[in-house]
Amino acid sequence: MSDTLILTMPAESSPSGMRSSVMGTISVMIGSGMFVGNIVFIICQNFMPMDILFMLICLPFMVLSLFILMIKVKETKDVDLEKIDADTFK
Repeated sequence: MSDTLILTMPAESSPSGMRSSVMGTISVMIGSGMFVGNIVFIICQNFMPMDILFMLICLPFMVLSLFILMIKVKETKDVDLEKIDADTFK
């Protein structure tokens, strides 16, 4: 399910002219998030229990993701998909 949400849905929903930029940006964000998350986890696992550590790492980013999703994703119900371009939902 996560591959579908992270990679397939943004690729299919972005206009063809922007698709490579969108996918490149997503790849950079995923890679940097994995790097920072691993560093934080390795450092913090020496100072706190694992269950607290997982909650401190996961919950803020899940809330942030839901907030960004609610703010940035626009409703596309009853929209003619043939008329969508890069500036439609700005």
